[in-house]
Amino acid sequence: MASLYKRPRSPFWWIKCRDTKAHSPTVGKVIYLSTGFRVGVGPDTRSARQMAAELTLAESKFTTTSPLEPWGNWVPDYLNVYCKSPATLERYTTIWKNLSLFLAEKEITTPRQLTRERCLSYFPWRLTPDKATGKYHAVHNTAHLEIKILSLIMSEAVRRNFAPFNPVRDLGVKRQRGREKPEFTDDHLAFISAAIQKEPEPLRSFLNNSFLIARYQGCRMKETHVDPRHDVDITEDGASGLIRFRIKGGREHTAPLHPRLIPLFLELRKLGATETYVLPPNPSRKWFDFMKRIGMRKLLPGACFHSLRVTAVTRLARSKTIPESKAMRFIGHASTTVHRQYQRLRTEDLGDCLSALDSVTDKPTAPETQGAPATTS
Repeated sequence: MASLYKRPRSPFWWIKCRDTKAHSPTVGKVIYLSTGFRVGVGPDTRSARQMAAELTLAESKFTTTSPLEPWGNWVPDYLNVYCKSPATLERYTTIWKNLSLFLAEKEITTPRQLTRERCLSYFPWRLTPDKATGKYHAVHNTAHLEIKILSLIMSEAVRRNFAPFNPVRDLGVKRQRGREKPEFTDDHLAFISAAIQKEPEPLRSFLNNSFLIARYQGCRMKETHVDPRHDVDITEDGASGLIRFRIKGGREHTAPLHPRLIPLFLELRKLGATETYVLPPNPSRKWFDFMKRIGMRKLLPGACFHSLRVTAVTRLARSKTIPESKAMRFIGHASTTVHRQYQRLRTEDLGDCLSALDSVTDKPTAPETQGAPATTS
């Protein structure tokens, strides 16, 4: 098993492991490697631990003499085939790094060793941060998603006969209701827009273009990354247009293009751009760090990029002229339950409820008066 250690007078973490490179002169022997990641730096320590975990799985692949199939032999290749987009592959690969860190620490080197009890122990392990080792804090729903991916991997292990059954299935652990994301006011939107312009390129283009598209179309972050040439239709007079998104479930969703976005897409086409922005690694994290850096999360607790979608849904509901079915069609919601969870109506939006109550008659209906005692003069 690969292990991390500190070397005197070295600022980096070192790894003791077995050389698994096929054509290496030291193949099969114990070697000592510098990770290049610094001791005492949380993210570096976490990366060093992930490196050790990956080497542990590679070691088990090299040394096994039994028919048991180690994770490292097949999981990365399986994820490459299963994930249909680069963004999904990046997300699942990051999740697999967290899972492999856990599996290596618990010495679970093959699918047959995984038990229901070990699966349940993942939650307290994942939710307990350890700054000394670089394990960052995660919430329950993050661990729940990662366990779902482990279940997906174990289902494939069962299919390949690497395990007799899937112990991750039916754990009885449910996803918790997430914290409500707040709505942005006009002042919030202006503040964010001004802060974006102070950022350096190419971060500024990513922030600006994704912000504008989500603000005026109410879409998710990954849906803001489109091809201006093929995913957007603009009329010859430049007065209107359509935009196509690839939404959850792989479905294509078409919506009217907001007029304020037409200049942006015309400019992108003029520049010969094939995408609305250069997609950075971990775009959600880039937005989270930006919101935190400009103080937006202190100004409006819980503020995040998805608040733009919340804002769009709420404004459509507040208009009172747009039927819910039409608003759902524009936003791309298939469920009224989900759509209504996005609405953040304020007290001042309820004024028309008073006039609606006034319009209800207070006179009893005929059936209610039958058999009533007669009044005397």
